[in-house]
Amino acid sequence: MRVGDKHGGVDQVPDIEDYFLFAFVRDPYKRFSSLYRFMIIRDIERGRGPFWLKYPTPFSFAKDCEWLSQSKLINERFKIYKYEDYKNNVRMLAKRFNMNVNKLPINPGTHYYGSYDWRNWIDNESILFINEHCKEDFEPGYDMLSGIPSGPDH
Repeated sequence: MRVGDKHGGVDQVPDIEDYFLFAFVRDPYKRFSSLYRFMIIRDIERGRGPFWLKYPTPFSFAKDCEWLSQSKLINERFKIYKYEDYKNNVRMLAKRFNMNVNKLPINPGTHYYGSYDWRNWIDNESILFINEHCKEDFEPGYDMLSGIPSGPDH
């Protein structure tokens, strides 16, 4: 939800207690690396360079992101679903509300600039920063890391 030029919290919605609230949240590391990558590629496409000049490393960007935590935008009344299981969760919600799943968005499409390995767009300092500043974002069942993992993506 946007309030003016800032993202607001759900507590600012009138009569909020009358609604079933749910949210899809992303793995905190993948969400961060996706945004960092998006901002760099977008500026390259537009012929600009200030983003990567201002933020030459992922950590230089992370420490400037007071909005980074997803949990600050929602509250305990929300049913939280993992974005990585989006298709199954949308089907479950459609069944719960007796909706035709064929009319709902099943493919959320997060890879605006194609597929990529998120580990190439984050550094160990950013991982530690996210661990400290986004602790609640791991509660849906995401693993907190101590550094960039090697091997297959988990």
